Amino acid sequence: MKPLKQQDRLLVTTAGSLGTALATEFLLARLSSYLLGSEALAYGMVVTGFLAAMAVGNYSYPFLKPATWQRQLQYFLGMTYGLALLAGLLPLALFALFAIDFGFWWGLCLATLVLGAIVGGELAWLSDLGIFQRLHEYRTSKIFTLSYLVALLAALAIPVLLLPWLDIFPTAALIGILAAGVAVFVARSFFYQWRWQLGGGLLGIFLYAVALGTLPFSDRISKNPYNMPVVRKIAANSYDIALTRERDDLRLYIDGDLQFSTSDAYRYYESLIHPAAIAAKSPQRVLLLGRGTGMALSEILKWESVEQVILMVRDSAMVEVATNYAPLRQTHHSVLNDPRVEIRYGETNVDTINALSPPASTFDLVIANLPEPDSQSNSEVYTREFYQAVRDRLSPTGVFATQATNPFFTPKVFSCIAKTLEATGFVTYPYTASVPSLGIWGFVVATPQPFDFSQINAEAFPVKTQFLTPSLLPSLFQLPADLALQEVSINTHDNSVITNYYSDRRWQPRRRF
Repeated sequence: MKPLKQQDRLLVTTAGSLGTALATEFLLARLSSYLLGSEALAYGMVVTGFLAAMAVGNYSYPFLKPATWQRQLQYFLGMTYGLALLAGLLPLALFALFAIDFGFWWGLCLATLVLGAIVGGELAWLSDLGIFQRLHEYRTSKIFTLSYLVALLAALAIPVLLLPWLDIFPTAALIGILAAGVAVFVARSFFYQWRWQLGGGLLGIFLYAVALGTLPFSDRISKNPYNMPVVRKIAANSYDIALTRERDDLRLYIDGDLQFSTSDAYRYYESLIHPAAIAAKSPQRVLLLGRGTGMALSEILKWESVEQVILMVRDSAMVEVATNYAPLRQTHHSVLNDPRVEIRYGETNVDTINALSPPASTFDLVIANLPEPDSQSNSEVYTREFYQAVRDRLSPTGVFATQATNPFFTPKVFSCIAKTLEATGFVTYPYTASVPSLGIWGFVVATPQPFDFSQINAEAFPVKTQFLTPSLLPSLFQLPADLALQEVSINTHDNSVITNYYSDRRWQPRRRF
């Protein structure tokens, strides 16, 4: 194989250094959102902090610039050793801060700034190396092109390949080993001194020991939030799926948040589906927007009038789990294979709803069992524009129902959903149900014309249920004083207030580790 030229060696080392730094930032954001559930805040802090710190590191270059290119490479080598240590140990350090409940966000901010400053300094120093000023083939832009390409590959490999097999802490150690490998490559390519190479090798061995030592530790951490054995864990494109099971209690978690427990899931799904189906009066065509767990679908298909259900989900990961994992398939009675069900994939936003069916095609019932509005992207499916698109797809007597978060922890979100639907022209009926594993949960039924839920009888309720009864159902719409609707702004595409309402909680339930 033809030896690499000096400028190509530098490109490889710089790309490897920046790639490992960006991969570490991704891991820190993933760990933060996993521990605290604030995905938007974690990724926002990491991205903006990293870019700002890169600017600081770049700006500091003239003040710290070594006199010779040999010294510059020595600085680069020292920073790469430091980067390897930080990459391998920072996630562990942040988890320690979380475990003792001391300064987690400050630690994340400091870690981001340090990593960004190192990378900014490396790029500035390397782009100004005297040796490369004499090499006409060298271009500074090559550094950034190859570096960001490596970072892109790392960002794809981490959630798809590494995290499902190794979890966060061993993955972090592996990234550190790669950074140590970059340092050894630099020492071998430019210094030819065995002490530098030996230092990088010893650092790699140390981080390898860290990876082995954290494998069982990382596995226990993955289980501790659930306090149950994890029987299935999958890293999807943009979220993590975990299934736990203890005796007959099967639980689904997405990004660490409980979605349902089979011991009481019927309370949630019966409350979401059947009041709206009763108001729709024997629905035939149904649109279900959700995760694809099969649980809501199971309740919809209890209605003999249903001829077709279009299930729209974001990707196939959850559908594959619900279809192939036997205990979950038994829970929803294999409804995902029912011939009346058509599964479609795509982002559940206004554009998808508009493109879903020809204008002449309408639905008698639309159910939205979508993620809570904890981020800007998730809030799009709680806007007036989204609800208007849904209404355009309803038949003249069609009914819409949506989950509306926990009204005790997030009362303004509950009110905002109801008020936004009302502003779209619906008659709204907010209600709650008690689900032991989730607490009090809110829902909203929206109809084109007023509907009297107090007149429900057994004839209007022709499905078999475990929780709802004709006499119980009207009482769900009687909101207690502390859950009464509040004065809030409506949520629109141009004025997304619901994410702020979601952050303004009465208190934040802490996850148990």
